[in-house]
Amino acid sequence: MANNRTILLLPGSFMPERVYSDVLDAVAKRGIDIRFLPLTSGSVGSGDRREPPNMFDDAAAISQEAEKLADQGKDVIVVASSYAGVPLTQSCKGLSKAERERSGKSGGLVKIGLMPSVVPELGQAAYEVLVDVPPDNIIPMKGDTSGWLEMDPDHYAHIGALIFSNLSADEQVFWTSKTRAHSSKVFRDKVTFLSYTLPGVDLAFLSCDNDRLISQNDQKLAIDRLEKASGKNVEVTFILGDHTPALSAPSEVVEWLVRISDIYF
Repeated sequence: MANNRTILLLPGSFMPERVYSDVLDAVAKRGIDIRFLPLTSGSVGSGDRREPPNMFDDAAAISQEAEKLADQGKDVIVVASSYAGVPLTQSCKGLSKAERERSGKSGGLVKIGLMPSVVPELGQAAYEVLVDVPPDNIIPMKGDTSGWLEMDPDHYAHIGALIFSNLSADEQVFWTSKTRAHSSKVFRDKVTFLSYTLPGVDLAFLSCDNDRLISQNDQKLAIDRLEKASGKNVEVTFILGDHTPALSAPSEVVEWLVRISDIYF
């Protein structure tokens, strides 16, 4: 296949770009165009005084970037992690390659990848999706009156063991300390559109056996939900990753991204 594809990688909530840096670099070295798109709902630093964005702001940013790439003639693959599956679901209306071709345009969305992600049904918000989270696996957070949330520093060890469970204890605390504040609004916004039902858009899911936040049961439910609503088969890949496989299983994530890019040399 011609190398005209671009992967657009979306981070999980609270996650900075550095979590994905090694994967981004490794995929790029394989000759694949891959871009990182930070979520608008993530804080840009301690001086961030914005009104906290909502999920629809994230979805609009994803749509805008996907359309920009499509207008360059690119076939776009959008890959989401964790919460980012929600704004991805809401995004890209009218941007599938099949729809754009009918309008005489080149490029467009050709595939959605999820590693593992929150996958809502129509009318669901992020907080309503996961049904199998034990009380001990709920992340302690601190909020402020303006609507921003952050990981509670008093519980970094516990949080790290949930998000980065395959890493050493020291690495778990280190990476938890690098998380950024995130808007609380996004978890309550209900989706009004399902991008995974777009015509001609293939679906791929990276299932992580040791994810302590999105359990194996919730991952299976997500895959079933995708297939039932879209009428499509989901290409599922199983690895021994945790909730953040870009850190815990980078080589497997790289190989998965290369494979779902459908670019062969």
